[in-house]
Amino acid sequence: MGAEFSLDYNKSILTLKTKNFPLEKILKKISEKADFRLKLNGQFSKIVSIEIINKPVEAALRRLAGEHHIIVLFGKDGNKEAIKEVWVYQKSKSQNLARNDNIPEADVDLIKESSPSENSKNSNDFNKYSGYTDNTNTIATDSALIEAKIAELALIGTEEAVTTIASTLGHRNPKVRKFVAEQLGQMEHEQAILTLGQILLGDSDATVRLAAVEALANKSNEAAKMFLEAATKDNNRRVQKAAQDAL
Repeated sequence: MGAEFSLDYNKSILTLKTKNFPLEKILKKISEKADFRLKLNGQFSKIVSIEIINKPVEAALRRLAGEHHIIVLFGKDGNKEAIKEVWVYQKSKSQNLARNDNIPEADVDLIKESSPSENSKNSNDFNKYSGYTDNTNTIATDSALIEAKIAELALIGTEEAVTTIASTLGHRNPKVRKFVAEQLGQMEHEQAILTLGQILLGDSDATVRLAAVEALANKSNEAAKMFLEAATKDNNRRVQKAAQDAL
């Protein structure tokens, strides 16, 4: 059967129709049309037949990526935010992970089933102390309690534990966020590397980003290398140097 491909792009809205077309070529054609840098890590020769009608580019890319990991980096284009870079890398064959690029609210009940804790008396307990809340007036300041819970979850080491730990990344205290990066660095789960990358690319505090670099420096995963390469362009010299030394 022959290959078919059509792509329409207008003001960040994309319509795509393909039949028996390689995924790598699809991604490259979208990057050319939408004018962003594409970085692929792995083999993406899968043949794809798909129809995406009038969707934002990011949503279309995430649907195309499927089980693979995808990081979308935005930047200023005049007065608007626009996609500047997209990184796609192959899911590890040794792990059966569900893609989780946007960290959701933690499912604390699931974690409690794995590791009962006297400090987790109800399903809202961890989020109450984590700072992951829509009501900023309820954010707790007991950093010691938060760090104790994070350390406990790090010992569990599952994807769900990583996701729950990641719910603290919105905490206003950079010392807590730094501790998160340090604990993630001790976890072997691939989702921990993704979360460290999000810290590295998104945290406003240089000490937190530096902790993420130091944690990634101990990882041999190709994704860790990609994040470290991005960190060499950080606006903080200490972070830049640490990333350069780690590569």
